[in-house]
Amino acid sequence: MKLYFLFSLSISTVNSFTSLTTSIWGQNPKTTSSSSILKVGSDPNVVTGNDWKPEPGGMQSTDVGDYFPEDYEGGPGFEEGMLGSQAKTGGGGTNAVSTPGMEDFGKGGYVIGGLEDTNIPEGFEFVPSSVPDGLVTFKVAASSKGASHAHVVKPFCMGYEDFYAGFTSSSHPTLTVQPTSGRMDRRGGEDTVFTVACTPNGQAGTFKGQLVVFLPDEGDKLTYDVEVEAY
Repeated sequence: MKLYFLFSLSISTVNSFTSLTTSIWGQNPKTTSSSSILKVGSDPNVVTGNDWKPEPGGMQSTDVGDYFPEDYEGGPGFEEGMLGSQAKTGGGGTNAVSTPGMEDFGKGGYVIGGLEDTNIPEGFEFVPSSVPDGLVTFKVAASSKGASHAHVVKPFCMGYEDFYAGFTSSSHPTLTVQPTSGRMDRRGGEDTVFTVACTPNGQAGTFKGQLVVFLPDEGDKLTYDVEVEAY
């Protein structure tokens, strides 16, 4: 009896809710669906669609192809201007300078300071470095008047450097060098050539010595081992 009462009450409640929604909406929400269309309006300037199409050949790509056009006459190569201004800037091409007044830049120059007297000071002693910078070897006939060898030293300082050159006191007395003093060019300039000579005076054997090139302004020096075979 109690179960039947609850079931009847539930059905009555559902019917009441259905009647209420029907009176509000004017239709049964379970069986009716509504749809609406959004209208733009009646303004003639509002365009909702058109049949425009691009003209044939009217639209072109703006990308640049990896090829030269038919009327291309060429231009400066990638090497142009590496060692100077380009021709179109008025410099005349590679290795030329377009800045007025800079045509002779890097040529010549003058030295400020340096030694007043490039002669080796009296009592100066040539002391070798603990590690030599190179080896000079050549041969000479013992019965000859002697032989020489041209030893080339490339400039390695930022500026001009005066030098003294000579053999250590322990070197063989038949070994000499010229020049004994002078001025070394700056880096990138002309090489300095030292003429190493040996006068055996009839002696045979292997004559050894150490050539020292001293830079008094820098306090630096170069040391070369010298070995001459007299036969």
